[in-house]
Amino acid sequence: MIAIHSDHNPTIRLYINDEIFLDQTLAWPNCVITPYTNTTDNTITIENVGDSDITANGTLVKSWHGLIEITNK
Repeated sequence: MIAIHSDHNPTIRLYINDEIFLDQTLAWPNCVITPYTNTTDNTITIENVGDSDITANGTLVKSWHGLIEITNK
């Protein structure tokens, strides 16, 4: 589960195991994304491609291509 919080509707790219899963502006400034995969070990990377900072699972992701990696969370 990935909790996204922002002051504006966030524009993100979400990668699972280095493959793009989501590339869009989300409809809500605060939301939870629950990707489902059939593997037990997953590397999830969130790229903020918008012009406002966001928080993903409690970690600040800077605007304009800031990245964070979440593994097995």
